[in-house]
Amino acid sequence: MNPVKTTPAAAPAKSAAKAPAPDKKMTRRASDKLKPVINRILSADSITKTLFELTEDLQNLFGSDQVTIYAIDRPKRQLFSRNFASGSGEEIRTDISPKSLAGFVAASGRTLNIVNAYDQEELKKIHPEL
Repeated sequence: MNPVKTTPAAAPAKSAAKAPAPDKKMTRRASDKLKPVINRILSADSITKTLFELTEDLQNLFGSDQVTIYAIDRPKRQLFSRNFASGSGEEIRTDISPKSLAGFVAASGRTLNIVNAYDQEELKKIHPEL
């Protein structure tokens, strides 16, 4: 009788590496920074004044060079804001369409994280009309 040869069982396949859990302290710090901003928005008497006051807070919160907060004009299918960066406070309007970043986000509901908003190649990867 021939002995039955057995081969050792293969080692179990390694599972794909899991993404590290968010650092609770870092998440809490971000949340702590965001709460006052949310409270100011919710208690605002004037959207224009609030937009102006929050711009710098949001730049610091997100570590961004610029921040624009838009409101929606539904009948005109446009977004509008104020140009506080120039100090003029003039109204800015853009259509809700993929022809601008803000319009694209409003139309699609997608969140974007853009490295360089002036890089046409990066923008075209998101949508050909940007």
